[in-house]
Amino acid sequence: MDLVYAIKAGATHVMILAGHRETSDTLDKPETQQMIEFCHLQDVPIILTRFLLGTQRVKTLYDPRFYIEQIALVREEALRVGAKYTGFDTEAYQHGVINTYFKLAEFNRARTVDIAMAVGRARGAVGQVDYILPAGSVRPHHPLVALARLGRNRISETTYYDRNVEIPYPWEITGLYISTSKKREGAPYYLPSEVRRFRRVMLWHEHPGVAKLWYEGV
Repeated sequence: MDLVYAIKAGATHVMILAGHRETSDTLDKPETQQMIEFCHLQDVPIILTRFLLGTQRVKTLYDPRFYIEQIALVREEALRVGAKYTGFDTEAYQHGVINTYFKLAEFNRARTVDIAMAVGRARGAVGQVDYILPAGSVRPHHPLVALARLGRNRISETTYYDRNVEIPYPWEITGLYISTSKKREGAPYYLPSEVRRFRRVMLWHEHPGVAKLWYEGV
């Protein structure tokens, strides 16, 4: 399934995940710009999304000024490329201390509350981005739960595969991996025919040259 087919099949939004602007920036690559132009021609709204976290120190998570700055930057970039919406991917993909911190077996509840307070101060100052993923974590008191409050529309990642799992956090949009076959050891894919049972979905799709992208069907 490519982007052209997805849009012609009724995709309502395209999320372009442009990486982290310091370590994995793809926003100004020709492939990304071609995709942006195609979305404009098809009159499909773009959700410009950035990795929130890079190689910062852990203390950055507790500083509301960091979130305020990142929200302002992605809004400026969205305006520049004509994207209607903004988003964050808050996973710690980069190799650094935050990545290590996120992998800890247990998290201190008080510290996670402190992160939530920093996020709250940032929201009070400049508001939220439009979309955010993941919507939380199955691990109690994980920082991802607090960071999810940076976005208005939360996208679940725990729902990616067709499996029985209890999800302890709220979300607005169900993230799904789809394939023509359910075959996948331990966690089957969803079939295209199964998508209609969900009210709001974002379907994960790899697109050559543009890191990752999402499209939403309602």
